[in-house]
Amino acid sequence: MRTIFLIVVPVLLLFCLGMVLIWVPLPQPFPAAAGNGRNTMAAVVVGILGLVYVIGLTGYVCWAVFRSGRVLDDVLASIGMTASGNLGLRRRYHGRLHGYNVRASWVPGYGVRPSQFLANVVADVGLVAAVGDHHPLRPSADAIRVKVPVLENWTPVVLVKPDHAARLTDFLAAEESARGLHMLLAASEPGGVRELSLAPDRIWFRARPNTEVAVQRAGEWVQKLVILAAQLEHAEESR
Repeated sequence: MRTIFLIVVPVLLLFCLGMVLIWVPLPQPFPAAAGNGRNTMAAVVVGILGLVYVIGLTGYVCWAVFRSGRVLDDVLASIGMTASGNLGLRRRYHGRLHGYNVRASWVPGYGVRPSQFLANVVADVGLVAAVGDHHPLRPSADAIRVKVPVLENWTPVVLVKPDHAARLTDFLAAEESARGLHMLLAASEPGGVRELSLAPDRIWFRARPNTEVAVQRAGEWVQKLVILAAQLEHAEESR
């Protein structure tokens, strides 16, 4: 709605101003209405105002992009993560939480494109799998789908390498792990489309929240991801 207002309304106002300058009678020394002189005057005035509008709109867009790309700076700084610059529109973060190296990134949404929040924790997970509430990306060509009722009212989509299925099922059967996954992934929780990806040496989390939800939940998501990584690593070491 704000985008429509900033683009459509000023253009309509400039058009109306141009019509007024052309057709409305004005006292001397202004040229006669609808004459060549009046047309030239209208074109000059509307052109100058249009140029000012374009410059102002460009400045506003640059400021909005700069601000929206940094909305998570304070949130992630509060849990010990540091902004490490930008890659295009992507704002990157890194830190070490509870002994684990953590990286995250934030890309604000524009128009119909949703925002994206990514986080990964380096840990000896020892599994290749993907878990999501809908359709997570396939983690490997031979991954199979297994049905794992994690909680009484929640059964996520689980894709896993066949020889890792038993270990992952045992891990998800633990109540603490199940509740952590539910908080990260369940559609009943705010945060848009989300999924968890497991690789032998790290765990990934991807979400497409709006900015308001990201500010509210990003810190909690990262902390929960670190806890899950520690649980997975402990389960791998206990084999």
